[in-house]
Amino acid sequence: MIKVLYKRIHDFISRPGERGESSGGYLPFKIRAAVVAICSSRAGRLLEVGCGEGILLHRLCLSNSKLDVIGIDINESLLAKARERFAIKKDRCPILVMANAKRLPIKDNLFDTVLIVNVVLLQREISNVRSMLLELARVCKRGGRIIIDYRNSRNMLFHLLYKHAHLYDATLRSIYTCNISEIRKICDEAGLKIIGTMGVGFFVKSLAPVVILELEKL
Repeated sequence: MIKVLYKRIHDFISRPGERGESSGGYLPFKIRAAVVAICSSRAGRLLEVGCGEGILLHRLCLSNSKLDVIGIDINESLLAKARERFAIKKDRCPILVMANAKRLPIKDNLFDTVLIVNVVLLQREISNVRSMLLELARVCKRGGRIIIDYRNSRNMLFHLLYKHAHLYDATLRSIYTCNISEIRKICDEAGLKIIGTMGVGFFVKSLAPVVILELEKL
């Protein structure tokens, strides 16, 4: 009963065109809006890792013609939905590739901007986040930007809600949370500098349920 009610609420608060999608919902929408704004002045090659159904990719393509966009996801069925999204809108579809975020089939230092949005929450431990962030740093150019978001373990209320996500969301076992100290340690190892921090869903940034980081590759 709880899972059915949650799904109905989730679909209700999702924006038109995103209803029924696993990456729909209020917070994912706010995260995507923030990322689009961050990328509004970017140009060159952009890679989205974990592009899913292509919701963010489509918004990026519409909002910034200076970007040469590529999307990667490990799930071929989600990539098929992304292709369908661009076909329905009759927009030019970016290159979409099935690949694992921990082993990207991409040369070093190729992209000006790399995004990984609404993906960290699906991991099980910080070592997975480390592997992905090191790989993103590898394919990003020096001076390029990496944008990543995570669910914040410092907000104890949301931490508990996320930990028990399986009780209300049939698609999830739990939602992984971490904190800025853990991410900063990985950034130091990967040669990344945090140049921007944004909280989503709360007035106090340190307690926001979602934190978006803009990183620069040194």
